[in-house]
Amino acid sequence: MIVGTLALLTLLFGSGSFELFFVHDFEKGVKEIVLDKDRKKEILSDIKEVKSVAKEYEKLRKAEFKEFKELNNSRTASADDFMKFFTEIQTQRVAHQSSISDFRVEINKKLEQSEWDSILAFSTKSIEEEIAKAQKKSEKKKDKPKEKPFENTRETLTEVITDSEKEKNIIVQLDELVNDMDKLQKDVNGMFADHKDIFSQKDASKSDLQTLSKSVNNIRKEFYDELTSFHFALKENTNDEEWNTIIKTFNKELNLMNK
Repeated sequence: MIVGTLALLTLLFGSGSFELFFVHDFEKGVKEIVLDKDRKKEILSDIKEVKSVAKEYEKLRKAEFKEFKELNNSRTASADDFMKFFTEIQTQRVAHQSSISDFRVEINKKLEQSEWDSILAFSTKSIEEEIAKAQKKSEKKKDKPKEKPFENTRETLTEVITDSEKEKNIIVQLDELVNDMDKLQKDVNGMFADHKDIFSQKDASKSDLQTLSKSVNNIRKEFYDELTSFHFALKENTNDEEWNTIIKTFNKELNLMNK
């Protein structure tokens, strides 16, 4: 699976490094497969340029994530504030994706079909090796209970909220957020499986690539909506002191999951 080694939160909040070309370890593949020195040099120069563009976008993304945490921390933030924020970052993301798609189309024109096929095979092997390492690492920790997302938040709200009904209301919304994360992970995997024919085509058009980006963006929006719902459920069922303690823990966990 092309995104099997990516954390969901990184995919949804991050710049999405997989979106550079929808091919894992593309640059390494070019270095390994393309033998013509002049053409390889030209392609690697192009990749260096697109990585620079992606790096700048990543800086913007990190600033936006910091802005989101500040927004999420505010008890006075409105639903319109959240909608405006997420609309703005989606607009910026779409512009970035358009630029990246242009790069992939132009770079792939410089590859021969046989080279592209070999790069895909190289990518698949690289993914399989990473998955094997991850599984081996997981085996060593199999006796340790797997911690669910936002468990510290759950423990914190249980400790600080004395009204059982309000605690229940928040936990219900937190459970919905966690369950939605599981669903979104399946949706992401399913989306890549359904569109495998697109990202595996050397001559996939910009329109084709934007179809993939749009699908992931729609999944992102679902998650953003759940985050917003949790924010207001927490606000409606806490006082200022409870709010400050819980939201601090929640934002800290969100930050760790976005590494």
